Amino acid sequence: MDKATELKTIGFMFQNLLISVFLWQSLPNFKLGQSTIIQTAPQSIAQRAEPLWQLTPEQVLERSLTAGESHSYQIYLKPGEYLQITAEQRGIDLAITLFSPDNNPLVKQDNTYHFGGEESIYWIA
Repeated sequence: MDKATELKTIGFMFQNLLISVFLWQSLPNFKLGQSTIIQTAPQSIAQRAEPLWQLTPEQVLERSLTAGESHSYQIYLKPGEYLQITAEQRGIDLAITLFSPDNNPLVKQDNTYHFGGEESIYWIA
């Protein structure tokens, strides 16, 4: 991995069946706050016992989850890249949280009392 590549660790705390990930190259004229530039993963993420699934642009991932279970994923972003993650709720309520490599939450989405439809988060590196 070259130095220009950022590591964004995506931690999901949810119970769902479908996740869609969209990643576009830099979006000119669209800014959302300041980008966080981090070059390495935190030790706590790197030393996790359970595997971290690597997400790729435009990937659709379908996985089953049980009550109280969480799944964690990683995606690499360059500065200026746009990330959209959409998780489909099927009869359950879920929450999606995007974490920085040092385990700080960057954005969280949780529509309380919704047991259907989609949850989405958006981020610009």
